[in-house]
Amino acid sequence: MHYEYMINMIRLRKIFLIYISIFILIVILANIIYVSSNGQATKLSNIEYKEVLEYEGENILVNVYLADTNETITMDLEEYIKGVVAAEMPASYEIEALKAQAIVARTYTIDKIISNRQFGNSNHPNSDICSDINDCQAYISKVERMKKWEQAGSNEIELWNKIEEAVNTTRKQIITYNGQPIKAFFHANSGGKTENVELVWSGEPIDYLKSVETMGENNFSSYSSNAQYSYQEFTEIIKKKYSNFEIDFNNNNCIEILEKSDSNRILRIKIGNIELSGVDVRTMFSLKSTNFEIKLDGNKVYFSVTGYGHGVGMSQNGANALALSGKKCFEIISHYYTNVEITSL
Repeated sequence: MHYEYMINMIRLRKIFLIYISIFILIVILANIIYVSSNGQATKLSNIEYKEVLEYEGENILVNVYLADTNETITMDLEEYIKGVVAAEMPASYEIEALKAQAIVARTYTIDKIISNRQFGNSNHPNSDICSDINDCQAYISKVERMKKWEQAGSNEIELWNKIEEAVNTTRKQIITYNGQPIKAFFHANSGGKTENVELVWSGEPIDYLKSVETMGENNFSSYSSNAQYSYQEFTEIIKKKYSNFEIDFNNNNCIEILEKSDSNRILRIKIGNIELSGVDVRTMFSLKSTNFEIKLDGNKVYFSVTGYGHGVGMSQNGANALALSGKKCFEIISHYYTNVEITSL
């Protein structure tokens, strides 16, 4: 009887150890996956993410969907980044700002490659990234960029050399957080303060995408803008999305701001009989930012807007202002992305 008891105990112990092993394996697998701010899962292991990349010799390859020509081309990552920097940031900017943009764009691209190669993207199913700024980031070829500079009377060779310097001197450098490529969001002008990512796109807060202040952005043309609509235009635009919309412009409280973020961006606003987010209003009325004031005057609705873009991550105007003050590209990146590191691919 004692012998049978011992045998059963040994069996139970073995079963227990098997279950413990399975549990540990599940935990390990779960820890190499996380859910990103747009709801997609991305593998986190350094080995995993580098194995997803495709190489030709020492060059990393990227499949780019060109929205204008409806074609996908495969090219060297570094050559692609030159086209992104040339399209996304004026070459007249300080070299340290251009370097920061190169690192940010490269990081953004690597994150897209990881995500799209594992989970796909219905907007460009056979490519890693696209040139549609509503989905990815801008891109322009060297030929097209130089042609535009020449037509504008600029020294196209000098400007392209500057782009190449920014990309070549930061070759294969990306931004990482806890060893993983970050969501390297960027925008034109923060209006003086960037925004927490969770207040722009629904989801969990991300440690390195926190609101920070930037000085010097008001010296750029994209710092402020205006828009105006007649009462009829204003009403028709909202009715296109909300057919039950009603508003009495004679009522002093027909438009009421309900909530703002610490960066002065509108989170919730009541217009007539409906409540909208600041993002909704920005989208419907093609505003440059959710940091806006709204007033009624003379049968028209006036918007006064500060900043340009969603406000998350690096401000390009702010990056140039920091570069003008003597900051290096790594200092610029550390300002906009909290507690990150620069890692070489």
